[in-house]
Amino acid sequence: MAALAALAIATAGCSFMFVERPHESLPDHGASECTTLIALPVLDLMLGGAGGVWALYAGEKSGSHGAEVALGLTAGAVFAISAITGFYNTSRCSDLQSEVEEPARPRPRRRAPVVSPPPAPAAGPAAPE
Repeated sequence: MAALAALAIATAGCSFMFVERPHESLPDHGASECTTLIALPVLDLMLGGAGGVWALYAGEKSGSHGAEVALGLTAGAVFAISAITGFYNTSRCSDLQSEVEEPARPRPRRRAPVVSPPPAPAAGPAAPE
C-alpha cells in the first residue's frame, strides 16, 4: 500500500505535467496552443479527495503509523494544488481564446432621437349651422 502511495505522489499532478498554460511572451499569449479542457484538473481534484479520505481511514485504523496519514495528506495536498493550478490555467486559456476570436468592437455612436411633429387634426364633415 505504501509503495502504491509513493508511486501516486511521484506521478502526482496531472495538471502540473499535462496542462499547457498560456505563454505570456507570445503576442496572443499562446491562446491557440494552451489547454482549455478541464478533465485533468477534475481528475486531480478527485485524486486529492481520495488522498484525504485515505489519510482519514489510516488515522482511524488501529495500529496505523503516522507515516501513512502523512503520506495521504501529502498526496491529497499535491493533487489539490495541481487541480487549483490546472483550473486557473484552463480558465485563463479559455478567456484568452474568446478574446482572440471576438476582438473588441467599437461602440456604436448614439444618435439623437428623431422627433416627429404631432399629426394634423383629421378634417371631418362640416357641422351644419
